Amino acid sequence: MIGRLSSPARAAALAALLALAGLPLAAPNLTNVRDCGSTSKVIDATVADCEEAPCRVERGSNVTVNIIFQASNLTESLRPEVVGVVSGFELPIAELDHEDGCDRLLKGACPLDEGDEAEYTATFLLDPLFPKIKGEVRWHLFDEFNATVVCISIDAEAV
Repeated sequence: MIGRLSSPARAAALAALLALAGLPLAAPNLTNVRDCGSTSKVIDATVADCEEAPCRVERGSNVTVNIIFQASNLTESLRPEVVGVVSGFELPIAELDHEDGCDRLLKGACPLDEGDEAEYTATFLLDPLFPKIKGEVRWHLFDEFNATVVCISIDAEAV
């Protein structure tokens, strides 16, 4: 039936179907960021000073990530991890100054109940000796069972 409708009517019908299905009508501000297996709903994710992909990061500078998400399950704790993807393998690329992501919540607090909205932010220093390379960076938040709560992927280049 949707195929027979005019373009504006087709768009309205599709929007209505998406709304009924509970899907967002507009994509969040994930211009340079992709979801890579989150179990929670990522509402918004940004990398400071990154307007286009790949994010160009100067070695020896700080990188700040902000993630707003809606918890899909009861979550007692959040363990962050930043990795680079090389030949399909995840390798740690940065040491964070915190082991408990709950300490970095600007909105919400652990434990997070199903449906709670939380805002996580963190900054790490890209080592000045880090090689000048281009690739994919993934930022994970794991729960107390080591299950992925949030995973975002960013194309980045160390310069």
